[in-house]
Amino acid sequence: MSKKLITIIGPTAAKKTTLAHNIAKKINGAIINADAFQVYKQINAGVNKPPLEQMQEIDYYFINNVNYWDDWNISIFQREFDIVYNKIISENKVPILCGGSHLYIDCILKGYDLTKTLDQSIIDEIEKWDNQKLYDYIFKYDKISAQKIGINNRKRLIRCVVILKMNDNLPKTVTDIAKNKPKYESLVIMVNKSREILYKDINNRFDKFINQGWINEVKDLIEKYPDIIHTNAFKAIGYQEIANSLINNVQIDLETIKQRTRHLAKRQLTWCNNKFPNKIIYDFNSNNVEYLIKEIIKFYYD
Repeated sequence: MSKKLITIIGPTAAKKTTLAHNIAKKINGAIINADAFQVYKQINAGVNKPPLEQMQEIDYYFINNVNYWDDWNISIFQREFDIVYNKIISENKVPILCGGSHLYIDCILKGYDLTKTLDQSIIDEIEKWDNQKLYDYIFKYDKISAQKIGINNRKRLIRCVVILKMNDNLPKTVTDIAKNKPKYESLVIMVNKSREILYKDINNRFDKFINQGWINEVKDLIEKYPDIIHTNAFKAIGYQEIANSLINNVQIDLETIKQRTRHLAKRQLTWCNNKFPNKIIYDFNSNNVEYLIKEIIKFYYD
């Protein structure tokens, strides 16, 4: 029998965690956080972690778990997820997977086989390549993927090169790695807003981050931990840009960071719409949580 869980997806600033929290309180749930950056203890102001009082109401996992110098990646997340899932079930609680790092969501719901790994030093070297070199490498072995990704999507270019190297340069997509039957059966709920409201909320949230001391946080971090700028923790949108501006004593281009966040939301919306045709779409402004609760109970306990 498949192991069941509830999954909440959606673009950044859609209030996924707020919905997950409200649901968890009603159904005795626990939240498994699928965010690649909220897991780090040192970064806070720019990654929108839930307030402390909220995390004291129910159990949250994978928030403030590791230091920036610790190993943390999708493979570790997948392994730790299984442990946390079993713990939640043993406590007779309902597991709720929630977050915006969609590869993390995918690896759980599609059952990626991540037993093959690539030495971190090789990954570090790949990340130094410029976009043209990444694109040319992919094009040499997998023209179709290269053309689909394009030259500007650096994150996907790096991921594709890593996958190629893991598989002896045989063309494989991320989906091809899902050779195993998924362990988990999930009810997927997508939090939705109109594009206009979403972009407005992104801009307002960004301004809140700045007013709550994001720039000072980055300043303190690069002074206390000079090497943090070269780690995965600082790949969260805005951290590198703010740090580089502070180091070079130039004005921080806040509008560009906002724009990058809106572009991320657009990609996330595309992913959500394409990957899960049978999802429940929840309009956050409708406030009809009771309908979701009925669907969750029907799915989870049938």
